[in-house]
Amino acid sequence: MKLNTDFITSLIKSDNPILLVWENLLNIWLTNAGSNLKEYYYRGEEDAFLFEDFLLKTYDEFFTDVLPRACLNKSSPFQKGTSDVCYIVMDGMSIREGVLVFNALQKRGIAPKINYSLSAIPSDTQSFREKTKSDLSVKDKVVEINNPKKIRISQDVRYIWSYFPDVMLDKIQIGHTVISDLENMYKTTEEIIFEVLERIESKKNHHSL
Repeated sequence: MKLNTDFITSLIKSDNPILLVWENLLNIWLTNAGSNLKEYYYRGEEDAFLFEDFLLKTYDEFFTDVLPRACLNKSSPFQKGTSDVCYIVMDGMSIREGVLVFNALQKRGIAPKINYSLSAIPSDTQSFREKTKSDLSVKDKVVEINNPKKIRISQDVRYIWSYFPDVMLDKIQIGHTVISDLENMYKTTEEIIFEVLERIESKKNHHSL
């Protein structure tokens, strides 16, 4: 991965520097997605770290000013969906797993889109979950998945919240991540996603990561 001052200049001059950062970060993981799962995590984490470290050292305003301001007063993405949309929230799933799911969906003949949204609410799981549920109307039910072996979903459900991979991430020690742990985490996450998709019957399929 090679970055130069031209990239930083484009960030500073851009009307939407967050989009440029997103595109570069996404490209890092897409580029490494061709390797096996072990190499994907190893190389992807290394490249992503170097990219973020480069940003921090050359354009720290992105983290201290640009990004915080952009996150202010953002509405919940759940308020924008139509009645035929089903939201599947994989708690704790980051861009690295998102790219893997994106590729897996494509291999099954699905045409997914991968994008990002910004939020001003806290990043810790409990606060996010409580805020998200408060944005929904009283009639909207959130089906929660806390056991990948026991998934019960009705045909008309609109909101599905999986506690995976977050509960598995909690068991991986920070600073002592084992690649095999990440591989198992992803495999469980993918299994949940595809089982949920198979259980959802809709006239119009909408898949969003």
